[in-house]
Amino acid sequence: MFKIKLCLCFYLFFICFCFGQTTFSKRINVANKLNTASSFKLYLDSFYIPTMVFENLSPNKYSCSLQKIDINGNPILQKRFKPNSLSYDGGNDLLIRNGKFYISSENDFGLQLQSSLYVFNQKCDTLFTGSYGDTTFYNYGLKILPHLKSKNKLLLFGTTDSTCGSSHSGFDKPIVRIVDTNSVLLQTKIFYPSCSKISLSSADTTGNKGYIFSGGDYNGFITKNYIIKLDSNLNQMWNKNIDTGSSYYNCVTTLKSGKHIFVHNHTDSSKSNSFFWDRITLTKLDENGNIMWRKRYGMPEQYISATKIRELNNGDFIVSGEKYLSSSAININGFLLRTDSVGNLKWWRTYIATTPVKDTIADNYLYDVLQMPDKGFAAVGYATGTSQFGTIQQTWLLRVDSMGCLVPGCSTLSGIEELEKVKNNIVAYPNPFNSELNVSYSFVNGDEDAEIELIETETGRVIEKRILTQKDHKTQFNTKNLSAGVYLIGVQQKNRPSVYFKTINLK
Repeated sequence: MFKIKLCLCFYLFFICFCFGQTTFSKRINVANKLNTASSFKLYLDSFYIPTMVFENLSPNKYSCSLQKIDINGNPILQKRFKPNSLSYDGGNDLLIRNGKFYISSENDFGLQLQSSLYVFNQKCDTLFTGSYGDTTFYNYGLKILPHLKSKNKLLLFGTTDSTCGSSHSGFDKPIVRIVDTNSVLLQTKIFYPSCSKISLSSADTTGNKGYIFSGGDYNGFITKNYIIKLDSNLNQMWNKNIDTGSSYYNCVTTLKSGKHIFVHNHTDSSKSNSFFWDRITLTKLDENGNIMWRKRYGMPEQYISATKIRELNNGDFIVSGEKYLSSSAININGFLLRTDSVGNLKWWRTYIATTPVKDTIADNYLYDVLQMPDKGFAAVGYATGTSQFGTIQQTWLLRVDSMGCLVPGCSTLSGIEELEKVKNNIVAYPNPFNSELNVSYSFVNGDEDAEIELIETETGRVIEKRILTQKDHKTQFNTKNLSAGVYLIGVQQKNRPSVYFKTINLK
């Protein structure tokens, strides 16, 4: 009886806590023009969102905008920098320093591109701009970080084809520029051993006053993920290739411990080098880039990408990205995925923009996520438009509660029931085991295939994985060569929470 009362009290507390968290999923109108966003910051109880606004579609001309949005998703200020002679592609990344808002991007000189820095004040007024790179070449300004040895300097991360031949061959290298806070260029350094189809997706500082960045190296069929770590003087410490996937997007983040977490795609299979089936993957690295553990999530999917990962105060991880909702869907949904500190999945939910119009056939992309003071989450990206619903492409701002719910309490019962359903359907025996371990799974009509993984608990290493189907729902693992210890049986099915079953190996 005491246990029942205790559980009921916890449930009521949980419901009250979640109902205190703000939730919404809003399209943001900017002068009735197409616009897009990929990053944001929470500053003095307001969201600041760098945005690219489509001023003209033929010929293409863009402006850089800084939006100030209140925490309930209502616009406060929206101002644009839009000179007549150039297109200013605003909205790549944002850094707030000394009350100024620094946006990294690029400007368009017709057939050429220069990396750009736009500086706004707190009222979203343009203070000044800077442009970098020979106008003969393409230069993209993608990420911006503070200089850790000087408060009056910034680092701009991007790509350039300036050393990769003429005529814009499509080959680039990563580039880092140091500029002062008045936009004066101080130093330029180019990385990577050879010209390639390079992207740069993320950048972060490190514990030794250095820097780390990641991206993709596309070989024409598949993308090789790379991470490069620099010391405080921009000297390369190491360059690692971590797995391969079909997406350019990935993200590396430095943890409070000084180690790194990397979210990326892993390609399980492909067809004719044209269609790829990927899974979202978390890889934890030590300070030297050595893999400590790796976890994969869900079933292989044809279009899926992770765009951002952040460490939460309690050590959990939150990931943003986008995916097809199902194999038969034609539109893309944004997603948020939360794990604990060792990569075990807590929840994974998909979303679309719903206010003021719920366009169910538009594509919805999420590129950045952060935790709010109320322990819920905010994410930003953009939603496309369709003639059927009368929508245009617009910035999309999302807020959910700590369980990823738009409707408070959405998972308090259904998530538990779903988890128990999966747990009750799996049998692993004998337990404890010795030389062999049998696993069977009871499918319900309409169930997707289930992926079964045998995982070493101490390291998180996947020993072996199998796919079970309605027709072939049993498997046996040969465990003769495994050391004594605790192991997990992981069960993953599309659109269901992952479940881990503890087993013990006795020698």
